[in-house]
Amino acid sequence: EEEVYQMFKDAVKLECEWGAYITQGQILGLTDEIIEQYIQHLADKRLHAVGMEKLYNVEHPIKWVDNFSKFNDQKTNFFEGNVTNYSKGSLDLDDF
Repeated sequence: EEEVYQMFKDAVKLECEWGAYITQGQILGLTDEIIEQYIQHLADKRLHAVGMEKLYNVEHPIKWVDNFSKFNDQKTNFFEGNVTNYSKGSLDLDDF
């Protein structure tokens, strides 16, 4: 069990480093601290899913991300519902 927790700690550390490297502090409203909290939140969520205790006990810092992660979720039968993922958008000059 301790080995699993250590693997999660190592993975969180690596993911946080990767997140900081990728964003380089260039995304407004997405700091290294927020990225770290989000990764810790995900680790806790996965640990809980397999019946283990949480390591970090942090709140979900960026709940709006959930909307993007569920973008391709299909709640209805594909052939019976309207698929919005492939909708073509349109803009008018009046929209500016």
